[in-house]
Amino acid sequence: MAEHDEARIQVGATWILKRWHDEGALPVERSVESIVRILKKAAHWEVRLHLLQILADHSLPARSITALQKLLPTLLADDNKLVRAWAISVLAATADQRKALRHNVDSLLREAENDEAASVRARVRQIRKRYKWLASTA
Repeated sequence: MAEHDEARIQVGATWILKRWHDEGALPVERSVESIVRILKKAAHWEVRLHLLQILADHSLPARSITALQKLLPTLLADDNKLVRAWAISVLAATADQRKALRHNVDSLLREAENDEAASVRARVRQIRKRYKWLASTA
């Protein structure tokens, strides 16, 4: 249903996935590749937001990290401030798993600290607190 052609069905389906995730009932580790595939196609901002919120909290397979590294920079420029905020969260999660990405992600975080949206700046502050490897660069 999350891949349905109609946006309102996608929004509802991804909201349910997010709810299951929040309740611990969604086996995300087995679903990451599908979630990334849906995220690539997602046109509605709420769909992108729900999927990014799910991905931000989980270990990601190498193939998914590679796909996300290509996709997330476009989401950092999204018109929706919440999508931008959660895209930076997923980028930080990828860098937490791949040390080689950390310098670039830290640079992106520094840029995001100047975002016009308070929600993006607040998310950056939370990210800096969450990951120890960022403590020395704050």
